Amino acid sequence: MYTPSSTRWPSSTYLLQVVSNLVLNLLLPTQVAIINLVLAVGLAVDYSCHVAHSFVQMPATPGLSPRAQRQERTDRAVEEMGVAVVHGAVSTFLAVLILSTSKSYIFVIFFKQFFGICLFGALHGLLLLPVLLSLVGPDPVDVGAHKHAVADGTLDGTATKADNGHLLEMTAAKGA
Repeated sequence: MYTPSSTRWPSSTYLLQVVSNLVLNLLLPTQVAIINLVLAVGLAVDYSCHVAHSFVQMPATPGLSPRAQRQERTDRAVEEMGVAVVHGAVSTFLAVLILSTSKSYIFVIFFKQFFGICLFGALHGLLLLPVLLSLVGPDPVDVGAHKHAVADGTLDGTATKADNGHLLEMTAAKGA
């Protein structure tokens, strides 16, 4: 999978903040804490890379300055993926919220870390990353995903699907 260079810096600062969350909560680097850090890497992808991937695939509007194009692509990427990122962060937080009342050391560590993971991940994916993308984001990559979109949001053309329902090939309608 292509990871734009503009997402590496926010992801690394996100992990730095998650590790600093360990220090602020006075959590020792035990096996449980380290396993949670591995899970945090996966959630960093969930919160940041979906927005960055949408930004990179978003076509630029001709006639605008490069700065205005990046800003418009950022706005559309956050509009397209922002709700999904918020739902992911909230659902993950709600899943571990019950652990806040536990007396077990393992569950308390798990809750404290996931609280920071959800908070910092959502902030990086929805605030820091879009600002960076609008300032220094890469040029769009033409993968054809948005090429045949029409005004009502449907794709113009035909799609070939495999037996398992996955999209194999998309072709444009005649005249497109």
